[in-house]
Amino acid sequence: MISNKKHLFKKTITYRFFFLILVTMFTTASVQAGEPEYMKLNYKNIPAMEIKGYWDTSGVFVATDLEELPKLRRPKLRGEIQDIDYEKKTVMMFGLEISISDKTQFLESGIENYNINNLRPGYRVEVSCKVGQDGKWEARKIKVKDIKQNNKIKGSLTRIAVDGSPPDTIEIFGLHIILIEETDVNDPTGSIDY
Repeated sequence: MISNKKHLFKKTITYRFFFLILVTMFTTASVQAGEPEYMKLNYKNIPAMEIKGYWDTSGVFVATDLEELPKLRRPKLRGEIQDIDYEKKTVMMFGLEISISDKTQFLESGIENYNINNLRPGYRVEVSCKVGQDGKWEARKIKVKDIKQNNKIKGSLTRIAVDGSPPDTIEIFGLHIILIEETDVNDPTGSIDY
């Protein structure tokens, strides 16, 4: 009886060991980036980018399309307001807290004295920002009407972590953007560059 238990124990351990090896092989194989489109970019020469994509439930912006911009620029975000703090006068977009001041301009509002109190979570807006020395984002202009449905980020790159091994990321003043193998690279005319 004890001999059968030892034999069964050894057999179970052996199966678990092989299962662990198989899982490791499949997991490792599935996370290899291969030759993604974005690896063709020479990031050292790119001052700024326009990035289309989506906000993932895990809390990151996933890039589906990249396009080089010719010069440095302040950040601009287009997407949905995730949260609002009316007391602190801040909105949350793509996980970033953006402060709104009396100097913030509201564009194409159609309402006089449009301000943060007119905004709600879920509204789609386009926010032109500046980033202070302390890294805090401030809204310069907020467009509140006729906002396109795709999410977009424009801005100068402040950090690049791209080596072809996931997760590859770029940053615009602390806003993390994940690059995936399916991320397309567009030329400045908007066509996909193969």
